[in-house]
Amino acid sequence: MSKLSKQTIGYVLIILITLFAFYWFITCSPIPQDLNYHAFGDSREIFGVPNFWNVISSFFFLAVGVSGLYQILFIKKFCLINDIKIVYVVLFSFSVLIAFGSAYYHLLPDNRTLLWDRLPMSVVFMSFFTIIISELVSLRAGKLLFIPLICAGIASVMHWYISETQGQGDLRLYALVQFYPLLLIPVILLFFKSRYTQVNFYWALLCLYGLSKIFEYFDVVIFEYSNFISGHTIKHMLAAMAVGVLLIAYQKRQLNTDEYN
Repeated sequence: MSKLSKQTIGYVLIILITLFAFYWFITCSPIPQDLNYHAFGDSREIFGVPNFWNVISSFFFLAVGVSGLYQILFIKKFCLINDIKIVYVVLFSFSVLIAFGSAYYHLLPDNRTLLWDRLPMSVVFMSFFTIIISELVSLRAGKLLFIPLICAGIASVMHWYISETQGQGDLRLYALVQFYPLLLIPVILLFFKSRYTQVNFYWALLCLYGLSKIFEYFDVVIFEYSNFISGHTIKHMLAAMAVGVLLIAYQKRQLNTDEYN
């Protein structure tokens, strides 16, 4: 299979997934936030801090975010696309903000505080999606889409929050913004040529993030079984590790000397 034919298949799959995603969005009924979402398995108060382990584990994002910013701004040994350096900076900057937003949310879990957890997460999602597009599909497309994608991510969270305050909660747009890139990124990794080596690190990131969502889903079950740690706490650690994978990838990879588009 030639490179051209692989890319053609990739573009076709992107179009089909996009059509499916928007069909789902249009035909699906509004999805309100389940209030049980805020009922975490481990709500223990330690040292006067409610939901202690979920609060503390949020700061793994602070570690990877600060490390990434330090490498980009001071060490400058990351192998990055200089034309979109701001995108990498935004990704790690908002990883730092995830730490504080998530900690704030877990101190007092409700929809109001959840807003400050989801806003930085949406920016990190969209920044990573922009990087994938820029590095594998088209640098020009990545540069053009960066601001619209960031705005879409923020708008999806604000739409959810405003709809909740009006008693008509709707998570559809937020779900679209979060999961649509997760459907496209594997297609892009499979069918498009990266300008860099070490693409497997991106697969590792996706696997860690997927695993984190599984642990999040089984939050209560895991805590009841272990009586020590909850699935949500493990989710924080795995999701932060997923961002941390980028620290290794950007240090180890090199410009791909093979021809790419």
